This record gives sequence, C-alpha cells and structure tokens, in this order.
Amino acid sequence: MEWKAALRFEAQFIFVQRVASLGLLMILSGCAFGARDIEDLHVEPLALRPDTQLVVLLFHGRDRAGDPVWEDVAERFETLLTDPPGRVVVNYDWSDGSDMPGRAAANAALYGESLAEELAALDSLTHVHLVAHSAGSYLINDLCQVYRALAENPAFIEMTFLDPFGNMAVGSADGVGRRYGACADFASAYINTDDNVPTTNTYLADAHNFDVTGSAGRKDYSVSGHDWPVRYFLDVLDGDQVRPGARQHTQWPRGQVSAVD
Repeated sequence: MEWKAALRFEAQFIFVQRVASLGLLMILSGCAFGARDIEDLHVEPLALRPDTQLVVLLFHGRDRAGDPVWEDVAERFETLLTDPPGRVVVNYDWSDGSDMPGRAAANAALYGESLAEELAALDSLTHVHLVAHSAGSYLINDLCQVYRALAENPAFIEMTFLDPFGNMAVGSADGVGRRYGACADFASAYINTDDNVPTTNTYLADAHNFDVTGSAGRKDYSVSGHDWPVRYFLDVLDGDQVRPGARQHTQWPRGQVSAVD
C-alpha cells in the first residue's frame, strides 16, 4: 500500500538521521542534566530464539520497573498465549535509561534502535506487540520506526500506549506525541485525561483512543490517575490482544476516541 511505502521511507530517513546525530544528542542531554554517560548505558539484549514467531514486549514508565501491576500484565499475556512454542513475553527493564525525565527520550532512542536491530534479524517473526506506559512510549515508537526500516519482511506490528508521555525533551525525534503509533499496523491508546502528569492527557492522532477517565473503578483507584490506564488495560486484557490481526483500524479508526464507561 502507498501509505506503508511512504511510512517505510520516513522510517529509513529517521533512522539515518538518528545514527548521524545520536552522539550529539547524548552529549547535549548529558551536559544539560548531568546523567550517566552513553558509555555507561547498557542495553540488555532480548536474546530471543531464532524461531520466535510472536513476541510481546512490555516497557514500563519512569520509576515503574518491578511494579506489581506491570508484572500482572506480563503474566496475563503469558496466560493468554496458547501454543507457547515460538511465542514470547518480555517484561523489559529499562530503568537505567528512564531514571531521569530529561534523558528518557534520548536514552529511548538508544534502546529502541538496539532492540529493533535484534528483532529485524529474526526472519521467522510474524507478530510484534509493543506495550508501553508513560515515558516507555518514546522507546516503542523509536523501536517500531527503526524495525520498519531494517526488516526485509516486517512482522505485523501492534502498539498499545498507556497514558503516553509526549513531552519534548533533548533527543526526542517526535515532539509532543507526534506520530505515536503511525508505523504500526494497529495502534491503540488508553488515556486518562484528569491527572496532573504533563503531556499525558492528549489523544493520539495515529492510534485509536480509549478514554478511560470515567471508567468503572476509576473513582475507587487509590493510586495516581496516570497509572490508571495500566490497571484498566490489565482488567480488559483478553485474547484479542494476543491474536495477530484480531483488531483493525477499519473497526477502530485512527484518531477517533471511544469513551469507556
């Protein structure tokens, strides 16, 4: 399709840009925020088997590594995945890269590019589901774009954004949520609009938005409203989330909003 070809060209252009400018971005962000140097940032490989066909990658937000609810999301995915051979769920810890908000966008580019290269080398891969909360959205957006540019035969890509953080930061290629989900075959966003975390209350133009602000259970939820979309997603997580192609934008158009009661 023409839009996929155009998007692939854009992803390749972005990838070349980032390779050329990443060193400068990291230097600038390091000077501005005093965080660890690029040499100290270790990207743990996924180490997937060569015959992996379906992978679900989960990326926490800032200061959310080891969150019990996030662990529950990973376990629910594993339970829903029938026929386990060739199907993998990875609850990825990128806390070293997300520890400082001013560096999260630049660090996410490093993680995203490294993990995308690893996925692009898997010829057997047919389905990739990327799920992220808050600042983790930087990472999955970078990962998706670079994977599209590198993979000879890209897998079906589904992206799920949970109250995505869209703040412009040093190293961010996308600005305020720009094009989040555009490179996915299907993208959805679960948004809570009344929390006080900046830039997380806006709907995405390239994903179908589920507004969970007024959903059942929200009033009784004692944790931050910014975390509510993660809890809500866990509650509604079902087989359609793991079945490749089960959800399409013909049914859930990009940019539209579905209010959840």
